[in-house]
Amino acid sequence: EAWVRVGGTAATVDAIIFFEVVITCIGFTILIADYASFGLHGLFPRLRGTLPRTALVALFTLLILLPLCLVRELNKLSKTSGLGLCSILYAYMYVVSDGLSRSLAHEVEEMQWFLLHGQVFPMLTTFVAAYVGHMLAPAIWAQCLDATKDAEGAWVSFQRIVVFSYMLACAGYISFGIAGYAAFGEHVEANVLKNYPVHESDGSPAVWTLLCWLLISVALVFSYPLIFRCGRDTAADVLRIPMYSSGCSHAGASPPLARPATSSELEQALARQGPGLSSPRRGEIPRAASAAGVRPSGEGSPRQQTSRRWAVLVVALVCTTNGIGACLGDFGMVLSLRGAVLGCPLCFMLPGALLLRCAQTPRSWRMVAWVLVLF
Repeated sequence: EAWVRVGGTAATVDAIIFFEVVITCIGFTILIADYASFGLHGLFPRLRGTLPRTALVALFTLLILLPLCLVRELNKLSKTSGLGLCSILYAYMYVVSDGLSRSLAHEVEEMQWFLLHGQVFPMLTTFVAAYVGHMLAPAIWAQCLDATKDAEGAWVSFQRIVVFSYMLACAGYISFGIAGYAAFGEHVEANVLKNYPVHESDGSPAVWTLLCWLLISVALVFSYPLIFRCGRDTAADVLRIPMYSSGCSHAGASPPLARPATSSELEQALARQGPGLSSPRRGEIPRAASAAGVRPSGEGSPRQQTSRRWAVLVVALVCTTNGIGACLGDFGMVLSLRGAVLGCPLCFMLPGALLLRCAQTPRSWRMVAWVLVLF
């Protein structure tokens, strides 16, 4: 409801989300190729000639990314997401423990913790990617409602998930940045792993450092489907391509469960309700979402078959984004531009506008909203 109220039309929000997802997935492909090739070629030098960067992208796409992107339900990706989190945790502990040990040993001198220079604001546009969780919110809400079967309990669970996730992401990014600066001072690279030598003093590969590179690529591979899912569903909604084949249910098969409402359905529900936007009260779910059918997640019957047109759309989007990512070498400037043009409005400006448009938003939250919009 709020997205439609602030954006004016669902097409505005759909366009922002779709291009945000496409550019982010291209960036993920570039990073996956860079991290995986660097880690594998460092650990196994013989693969450098037999498995180049483009071949790695094709291999990851066919064997991992395409099957995961064709998964219809969000909860089916929980195990792969857990593996990705474990991979990130290894790299995080590796850098933080090294930064702590170097700091205690006073190996880095004259650290200027409050230095403000020209690289701070481009850095913030890149960090925005850590807080783009809005696109998954409808799917997570539907999963909470499906698990609890109770609107009030689902709303409480949803709030806890959002608060915990953002607090964890914020604490992780801040502590990781501090650890990198504590370890290398003003010489720290944008990618802190580049500061670590890839060979030991005897010329052998630095296994633990190269393993960090490889595991980061694993984390990105398993994060890719979560981001891609938003663009996939948005494109299918705009093109009116159903996820399930019509007339494919068998005798005795249960009808599909309700799925999160699409943008067009939200607009129809808002038109029936008339003007006005209020903050959800305790125990109250958003009115338009209920009217539009945001109930349990769209898992459907296990006997239902995936629509052929939907599968073709997914394959085309994955191959296109990964093909572009394989051809590009350095996407850092484009990622910063994406964060500034799309990520910042999606993460800060639109949420602030939502709070300002809510009639019952407290004064303290209105001040927060203005900070988000003006920041």
